[in-house]
Amino acid sequence: MGSGNCFYNGTMRFFNIQDIKLRESDLMHLFGGYSLFIKKFPNDLIPTYGVYGSLIREYKFKESTGVDLMVFYENNQESAFRRTDSILAKDQQQLVFANCYHLPFDQKNYKKNIDNHLLIIHSFNNISDSYTVSDDNGTYSIAKKDLAIARKTTNDGEFKTIQFNKIDSLKQLDVNSKLKSIIPIQAAIFLNNSLNEIKEMKEIIIKINNLESIYKKLALKSIYNTISHPNGPVITRKLMATSFNHKVYIDNYMKLSSQWKALSNNLIRLASDIVDIEDIIENLDEIYKNEKSFNEEVAQTKNLILN
Repeated sequence: MGSGNCFYNGTMRFFNIQDIKLRESDLMHLFGGYSLFIKKFPNDLIPTYGVYGSLIREYKFKESTGVDLMVFYENNQESAFRRTDSILAKDQQQLVFANCYHLPFDQKNYKKNIDNHLLIIHSFNNISDSYTVSDDNGTYSIAKKDLAIARKTTNDGEFKTIQFNKIDSLKQLDVNSKLKSIIPIQAAIFLNNSLNEIKEMKEIIIKINNLESIYKKLALKSIYNTISHPNGPVITRKLMATSFNHKVYIDNYMKLSSQWKALSNNLIRLASDIVDIEDIIENLDEIYKNEKSFNEEVAQTKNLILN
């Protein structure tokens, strides 16, 4: 069972097809790593924020691995599927972004939730005019017209695809050694750049708590959704735990994941006045203390024991 983060899972499965064995946690670190940042969304009526737990930066992957990663945005449907079909004609696969709202096989999100979803396109069936695609839940057939709508309406723009060049060099990469050097650096960066986001988050939630009831509920629900999102702190702390082959580190980051989950649940309770703002402040203070302590330990360890 994957983490639920379709980006890490999709790229992992793509590399596995090429006989390159990487895990989701490996890819989290290679694409930028463990983090925490708050994003404010444009909304004139409601203060709307998202809380995210890892960085996904394409250029970081090249820095970490030496593999070229190219992102394409096609101008129209014709050129987008021309590129797709040319890749499939070489018996290769393509990584594409789609809007899960328009994916009929996605029972959880179809016609319900708008979000980016990473798919692997495997083949095309001329008779049914459909593509075979896969995600972290399975393999599906989808009509070309449905896939076109889903690819055209992503949050990042129309017809976004990812292409890796010279990926065979990954087979020679000593990933474990690379991560032993990357993870402590990312922990130090977290302490310098991300830890104080928790203090900012506290101030934001205190302000939201003073809004009128309906606005308060909507604003807190937005934060709840992103904390629980596959790129939120709940999942990314679990991924961090799976990086290690050391019980103390595993337990530490699983504890953080649970604390972020408890905070998100309490935000929903705060929206209904079931808990007080003091309970949220207590949650955040505990998270701050442990994020600081656990990441200081990782940053100072010279020879991490990794999976």
